[in-house]
Amino acid sequence: LSTLDHWKRTFEGWSNLNTVLYYDPEGKAGREECRRHEWHRVDITMKGTMTKSNNICKFNVLITSFEVFLQDFESVFCDLPFQHIIIDEAHRLKNKNAKIISVLNQLVCKRIFLLTGTPIQNNMSELWSLLHFIEPGRFADAAVFEREFGDLSNIEQLEKLKGTLRPYLLRRMKEDVE
Repeated sequence: LSTLDHWKRTFEGWSNLNTVLYYDPEGKAGREECRRHEWHRVDITMKGTMTKSNNICKFNVLITSFEVFLQDFESVFCDLPFQHIIIDEAHRLKNKNAKIISVLNQLVCKRIFLLTGTPIQNNMSELWSLLHFIEPGRFADAAVFEREFGDLSNIEQLEKLKGTLRPYLLRRMKEDVE
């Protein structure tokens, strides 16, 4: 949960985007208040009342947890017009059968960015799951990916995998940052 506050401070410190933290440790009531006050612009032509037709979001950035996203998906998130989705702790998507993946796949958004501080893969199946999530057309078949890169038994396979991953990775090493 401290990560959520950190992301909010980071967005506010590095941009002028209106950032909303959508999380309430007390439960649904706080999130309903957040939606009431932070969600939509007020239509002043209607004497300050919000109308259902007013679908312009007030915020530019919405920060929430996996758990809240899953809880409120049907009632809240499935109707939001996302331009970008940035997923921190993306290693949670490495299981191709994870509920979060099936829910995220229901959103219409072409710009997805995955962040993870853990190693990219434990095995080729998990790596394929991440690649399939961000570009399902190119990485459609897990079996084909496994045949191509499954055991990484030779240098040619390794170099081919590196070439395949190059457009999808931005790797930052501590020593490079320092």
